[in-house]
This record gives sequence, structure tokens and C-alpha cells, in this order.
Amino acid sequence: MLTTFKSAYNLTWFLIGNFNDMLTFSRGGAPIRQATLVAFNNFVDSCELVDLGYNGPKYTWIKKGRYGTIILERLDWAFGSQDWRLIFNKAEVRHLPRTCSDHAPILVNLFPSRSTPGYAPFRLQPMWFTHNDFTKLVEDYWASSNENFSEDSLSFAHKATVWNREVYGNVHLKLCRICARIEGVQ
Repeated sequence: MLTTFKSAYNLTWFLIGNFNDMLTFSRGGAPIRQATLVAFNNFVDSCELVDLGYNGPKYTWIKKGRYGTIILERLDWAFGSQDWRLIFNKAEVRHLPRTCSDHAPILVNLFPSRSTPGYAPFRLQPMWFTHNDFTKLVEDYWASSNENFSEDSLSFAHKATVWNREVYGNVHLKLCRICARIEGVQ
């Protein structure tokens, strides 16, 4: 169906998802028939698609086989036409860790930002409002403000950021470490 679509319309296109097929061999399980690999490779070629690559875990699907064996395969793919790749030349594909499914979710970031390391704009975090000390911090700070809203806002942002680090620690760093551990297990 997709090859018919491709031949009827010469469009810039992008496909992502579970193709339930492989371009290369898997790890574990029964041997894959060469004809299956050739058929999927032919589909990709006839649609003039390119594999967009990925970061993260190599395999996107897991199954427990007989006798406790683990079968790992890359069944989930992100493809784009060459025109699409030229338009979105910085696009990145990331295989995220599996959590609730036997398939790993795929994240495609069309415009990845390369912000200055160490700088992040101030963001008020919803979880802060569940902490009693934060309410007191806000009340105390704004009760003693000097009525220069611009200066006070910057100063409060700094104070809230320091408070966040003292109370919660570096949440982003903790999240990165947990994700790395999950990827390592998978």
C-alpha cells in the first residue's frame, strides 16, 4: 500500500512506528528468514526512504522466549525521504526506555536545541506548591520586596532555584541517572 502511495504521489514524507519487521538480524529466538529481511529492505528502497538512525537502546522490542531466553529485535523505525532529510537535517531520533510495553517508544525531535550548557531559564515547578516551605518562602520574600518588580522577580527566581536545589536536589540530574540505569538494564 505504501509503495503504491509513493509511486502515485511524489511527496516529501516521514514514517515512524512499529513495522514489525527488521532490516538486520535480531538477538535470540529463531533465525530470521533471509527473504523477510530482503522484502523489508526492498520496501525501504522502493519507497526511497532512509533510516534516520537513533540514539538510545539498540533494540525496540523484547519478548521472553522458551526456556527463559530473551528475544531482542529492532521492530520500530523512523524513516524519511531524502527531501525530508534535507529539510529536517538536524532531526534526531531517540529510542526511549521501555516501561509499560514490550516496545520502546520513539521520540523524534525535529528541531533539537543546542542551548548553552549550564544555562536554563527560570521555571516555576508545580511540585513546589505542594511543599509547605515554598509557600512560606513566597510570602516572606514578597512581604519584604523593594517594589521594583523586575529586580524582585530576578532575585526571587534565584532564591527559589537555590531553595529547590536544597530541598529536592538536582532533579534533572537524578532523572538522567535513572534513565541511564534503565537503558543499561535494557
